[in-house]
Amino acid sequence: MAVERPLPPEMIPEQESAGLGLNPVALVIRRWPLLLVGLAVGALCGALIHLTSTPAYQSSAQVLVIKKRNNVTEGSGMDFRSGQVEDYVATQLTLIKSEKIRRSAAKELRKMTVKNPLPNDDGDVAEMLKYGLNAAKDKDALSAGSIGSGIVILTFRGGEPNDTKTYLEAVIRAYQGELLGVYDQATNDRIQTLNALLASKERERAKRLEEKFKTRDELNAITAEELTGVRIRLGVMRDKQNTLQTELIQVERTLEQISKATDNRRDRIALYAQLTGQSRSSSFFGEAGGPEQSLRVLEAKAVADGEKLGKDHPQMRELAVQIDFYRKEIERLNPKNPMGLVDELSIYGGYMKEKENTINLQIKGLTNSIKTDDAKLYEAGKLMNVIEQKDVEIKSSDMEVLRIKADLSSTDATRGAGGYSAADITPPNFGGKVAPVLVQSALFGLVIGLMLGGGAMAFAEFNDKSFKSPAEIRKRLGVPVIGHIPELRLDLPAESGTPTGMKASMAAALRPKSIEAEAYRGVRTQLYFSTQGRGHQVIQVTSPNPGDGKSTLAANLAVTIAQSGKRVVLIDCDMRKPQVHKIFELEKGGKKLDAFELVTAIYAAS
Repeated sequence: MAVERPLPPEMIPEQESAGLGLNPVALVIRRWPLLLVGLAVGALCGALIHLTSTPAYQSSAQVLVIKKRNNVTEGSGMDFRSGQVEDYVATQLTLIKSEKIRRSAAKELRKMTVKNPLPNDDGDVAEMLKYGLNAAKDKDALSAGSIGSGIVILTFRGGEPNDTKTYLEAVIRAYQGELLGVYDQATNDRIQTLNALLASKERERAKRLEEKFKTRDELNAITAEELTGVRIRLGVMRDKQNTLQTELIQVERTLEQISKATDNRRDRIALYAQLTGQSRSSSFFGEAGGPEQSLRVLEAKAVADGEKLGKDHPQMRELAVQIDFYRKEIERLNPKNPMGLVDELSIYGGYMKEKENTINLQIKGLTNSIKTDDAKLYEAGKLMNVIEQKDVEIKSSDMEVLRIKADLSSTDATRGAGGYSAADITPPNFGGKVAPVLVQSALFGLVIGLMLGGGAMAFAEFNDKSFKSPAEIRKRLGVPVIGHIPELRLDLPAESGTPTGMKASMAAALRPKSIEAEAYRGVRTQLYFSTQGRGHQVIQVTSPNPGDGKSTLAANLAVTIAQSGKRVVLIDCDMRKPQVHKIFELEKGGKKLDAFELVTAIYAAS
């Protein structure tokens, strides 16, 4: 069914287009015959493989490998000195599968009876044994958590059941015969290696000890006293240096104040008293109060008596003479006078300058001493670190020497006794068939069948261009699907009150409450939306093939439109095989009605 306004593919709802992919379940339902064919071919392939495969037989045996050293409990693998479990079985597995054992087994096989003739070269026999022989730890012992149980499982796989047993017996004999000689030689090699390693470690220790003594001599050449005493002396000198630097700063500030002093005698005496903390009346000249003090007394007396006596009084004149004398005396004592006399502040300044020079000399001496001791301490510290490192290395060498000597003693104790012995727990059995296995062949055939069937189904699916879902129709054609009618259930009875004279396919008229009728009404609703309320619309119903349900859809749709209150004309344009008149049972005595009668009958039925 087409409509006037098709939707473009990009407007197809996501939930509908998402189902366009390959659905495995739907694929199997549609193409299950191809899957059955593939499984049948796979089963045939599995059967052919099973029937044409060369039979293989396997013989097995259990061997207990025992370690015979005195410091190890027999068969336990526990070293009481170290408390560790030794996994010596892994080494034995490598030995059993080694070329030396296989060549020895080839010599043993030539003494035994085998069904298949052996190659002339022992190397070829050893190579043959390589691909059939396998050695592994006992799984039960491994599951129990014991890596040192010493039980080895030997298996041999071949084409003859009796030969597999013989090959395995030859391997066990070769292993037992070579075990003693191999480990005696290994013990000698181990002792030789340990002796060489011991000599190397002792030379290394002697070299480190010599380097330590040489470094100690270098340290004694730098200083004979302990480094702790040097550090204490450095601390004392640094404290004294800080004290002198603080005192030097104070002296420099005093000299700066003296250099900025004026030439006024009174100011210089005041600054001197401030710097020294002495009284202003004291002086280097031994006077009770100095000329300045006497001048101040006379000037105060002249002011006090001048108000009483007047300036022309003899006492006032005498005071003036005395004042003038002391002023000249003060001027004479000034550092700027030609006589070159100095005052107390100048003398104190000279004293502070000498003190400054003395402090600078002391600081310089301390700085040199500190620098010397620092260099001495630095060099001595490096040498002490070297000595400590040598002590650690010497201690490590001593431990290695002790360990090597203990290992050497333990290894030497096993000389001539053999390191291991091997005893049969379970002798080689008659070879049992291990291949081909029916289950494996069946599984292989199943895999082949699934691959062939799946490939055939996928190929057929991708080459099938038919529509399989409404979503695919929307995507491919670019038109909306306005309805999806389920399969009609023709066996359901008509509901009460419905018209008669129609076939059971008229669900909209006979069963208006059914799912099918509701689907037809949904199509009607979508058609109403598409026409947007315009009247006199012509709806054409068609299909690509006969028998697709055109007539049934058109008849039910016409009924649902009539049920909505609209006038409907249903025209059957199939001129070769019309069906509408059969659906409505509009024949009279087996004769079709003419066009006018058919229209009248349909109108009356609606």
